[in-house]
Amino acid sequence: MPNYYDDETGVNDSENYESLFEQRGVKSIKQFRTKTFEDLDLTSVKVTRHIWGQGDTLHRLAIRYYGVPDYWWTIAIINGKPTDAHYKLGDTVFIPKSPDNLKRRN
Repeated sequence: MPNYYDDETGVNDSENYESLFEQRGVKSIKQFRTKTFEDLDLTSVKVTRHIWGQGDTLHRLAIRYYGVPDYWWTIAIINGKPTDAHYKLGDTVFIPKSPDNLKRRN
């Protein structure tokens, strides 16, 4: 999976976690913000269609279609479903034919 050198972090000091903070002896925690990909141009991405079946995972699909598990996240992005739990049997999954070619909008 790629490294994102521009990862944003934030401070979580929500009162919802107050008891957890007390247990750990801290007043807040620093955590990474959710990465978004709104600036990707997905309109010209060529895809292969796959029907989600028994035993499928994003990693296994990446291995099947690309030979390595590293591009599981491209499948997740294209489909707007970030984890295996978001898919159900019979779902059509779009597999980018060239994951290296996902480009940012200018």
